[in-house]
Amino acid sequence: MLELGSIFADRYRILDNGKKGGMGCVYLSEDITDKKQYAVKEQKVTQVNRDLIRSEISIQRKLDHPAFPKVESVQEDGEYIYIIMEYIDGRPLNEILKEQGRIAEERVLKWAIQISDILRYLHGLARPVVYRDMKPSNIMIDANDDVHLIDFGIAQEYENEEEWGSKKVALTRGYAAPEQYDIRYRSDVRTDIYALGVTLHYLLTGKNPTQPPYHFVKVRKIDKKISYGMEAIIFRCLQLDPDDRYHTAGELYEELLHIDGLERKLVLRHRKVSLLSGTGLIIIAIGLLILSVMVFRSRNDSVVSYYILLDKARTQMEQGQYAQADATLLEAIEKEPEAEDAYLAMVEWYMRQEAYEECFDYIGTQILTRFPDIYGNADFLQLMWRLYMEQGKPEEASYYLEELNQLRGLQ
Repeated sequence: MLELGSIFADRYRILDNGKKGGMGCVYLSEDITDKKQYAVKEQKVTQVNRDLIRSEISIQRKLDHPAFPKVESVQEDGEYIYIIMEYIDGRPLNEILKEQGRIAEERVLKWAIQISDILRYLHGLARPVVYRDMKPSNIMIDANDDVHLIDFGIAQEYENEEEWGSKKVALTRGYAAPEQYDIRYRSDVRTDIYALGVTLHYLLTGKNPTQPPYHFVKVRKIDKKISYGMEAIIFRCLQLDPDDRYHTAGELYEELLHIDGLERKLVLRHRKVSLLSGTGLIIIAIGLLILSVMVFRSRNDSVVSYYILLDKARTQMEQGQYAQADATLLEAIEKEPEAEDAYLAMVEWYMRQEAYEECFDYIGTQILTRFPDIYGNADFLQLMWRLYMEQGKPEEASYYLEELNQLRGLQ
């Protein structure tokens, strides 16, 4: 580690004790020749991270955008690599958020436009760069309230679309898109769009995505003062299927720029829905009643077979036939994709095999995204309590036990 007051590389005086992050330690320094300040990023080189560090340096040296600190030089000292770069006089967004709890929409919109423009630049390079680690701690806000992105530790440069997501790296749970958890799928520019959606959701609601409850409700459910337009934009960014998100950062940028027009359209649509009452609702009710009679028999047969499959899967799990139980549960989910029970049985399937990491991934990517109101389900709360207790995490488990007791009227 570099010591306060020491001279590094015969040129840079270290001005602080450094700030540690996931990818190294960053020190503030002063050039003793011209008194200009620089950031010195210290990273210990290992067999695991060597290629990532080289990639980070290569990417940052190619960037020509005011949002990114320019690399001044790179120094190697035994097992450490030091990146000396332009110092950004500002504060990380996570500190601002911690201080204020949540951020006003007008300010968030300004940052969102800037960040989507930054992503548009990165994705539009001759060799596109996917940032892959968008989160408040990697966003610096300068004295002019403008955005800068720092830490390209897990960013990836690609030659062509065939390379999207071909290299798996560490990720930040809560911010990482669902496809980043599954080696069968490739991450691409839409992965950055998802993480930006998570960040905007956090800024507006104050709900930390890395803490329980691990799901995203629409932002206006938390704060009715947030605009319909912003809610719709964030909701689209956070879609589980990448095909349902904005396809490019440019598309998102244009939507944010013209959010007023989107807001007018959504407000008008909301008013039309609100005006639907009286005779109109009666007609709809009659139509639904007739339709329900028509489909009752076939629907009833489907529900019965669904629960037969669930009983079969539970028997298979009791007998240790996990491969067969997996196939049976998938068949049940395909039959009734909007029902919660088979998904919860799949959580049980993971727990019985003590596959806890995969279990949490499944809950985050499959259950919470499909059923945002699942926290009103006593079976889910009890499963989460058991899951954390089995993990030896009584503090987290107690949260779900309290929710369960409240739901049952025990408190």
